[in-house]
Amino acid sequence: MTNWLVSPVFWLIIAVLVFFMLWRDRAAAKRIAGWMNRVCAGLQKASAGINACPGMVFHKSISAVVFIFQPVGDEDRFRLRSCSGWVEYQARFHESRMYEFVLDGPLTAGGAEVLLMDEEKREILKLNRHQPAGRAELDGKKAYYLHWEFGEASGSCGLRW
Repeated sequence: MTNWLVSPVFWLIIAVLVFFMLWRDRAAAKRIAGWMNRVCAGLQKASAGINACPGMVFHKSISAVVFIFQPVGDEDRFRLRSCSGWVEYQARFHESRMYEFVLDGPLTAGGAEVLLMDEEKREILKLNRHQPAGRAELDGKKAYYLHWEFGEASGSCGLRW
């Protein structure tokens, strides 16, 4: 088990937080935030290129009381409470074959929709409560994106493939 005090990520986060607390100039804070966004986008592309930690960095615009994302093997799960917005992340499928996608989960309120998109962000498959299953032929050498839309969603939902 790794001790969190020796984690370089932990110390990087602490250093950035201290820097923001000590720095009073708002323009500098905006420039630093922009720089950090560019670094994270570069890390996402680099990690996808070497097939390391797919989905580690993702883009989101969420307003929620509770938002928990759990990628597990061939399944992505969400636990939500009063969640509206979207999440998009890169997904890697290691085999070239026909994949069967199933959107499941008992949402107690609202709705969820998931789009599977190719590298150019063109829609391949769209799943929601009216069409909870679908199939797509995917190439294991290419990157794909999963884009989730939530509308006042509460409960849990998942995507299996």
